[in-house]
Amino acid sequence: MEEPMGLRSLLPLMAVMALVTLAGFSRGENLAGRVQAAGQSATRAYLAGDLDRWIGFYTPDAVQMPNYGPMWSGREAILAAARQAVQSGIKTLMVDYGSVRTWECGNLVYDLGTHTVTLQIPGHPKPVVDRGKYLNIWEKQPDGSLKIKLEIWNTDQMPGSGAPQGR
Repeated sequence: MEEPMGLRSLLPLMAVMALVTLAGFSRGENLAGRVQAAGQSATRAYLAGDLDRWIGFYTPDAVQMPNYGPMWSGREAILAAARQAVQSGIKTLMVDYGSVRTWECGNLVYDLGTHTVTLQIPGHPKPVVDRGKYLNIWEKQPDGSLKIKLEIWNTDQMPGSGAPQGR
């Protein structure tokens, strides 16, 4: 018995669909790498003082929730806070992120990890090193890129205490 011509003509299309599906899985397997690459690019822009390029890594409605400060909503507020920090003389010398876990749900990618930030702060004779943890939520963009939608970070050490708190 001969196969209907229509079924045979669908086989190449089904093969392409299978490859597209597998490509989606491989992108998921490389999700942590994509998040790390986007984060490193944003960090390089910030360290270079290119705040206009840096803010481009955030969605227009992004929210930033830093330690010991107010929540900033929207690119304009986040950019204004960054400019204020730079104008105050605080210089970020080094940032190191260590992703502990990355997962996705729909068009959002969650990245949980630790950070070490070295700052030169006016009035401090030596650079200040802050170690802590973060949760970033990235949003997948139509062009395939990732942008930060929510950024939360907390220090492991209470100011002036000299010892990490909690755990």
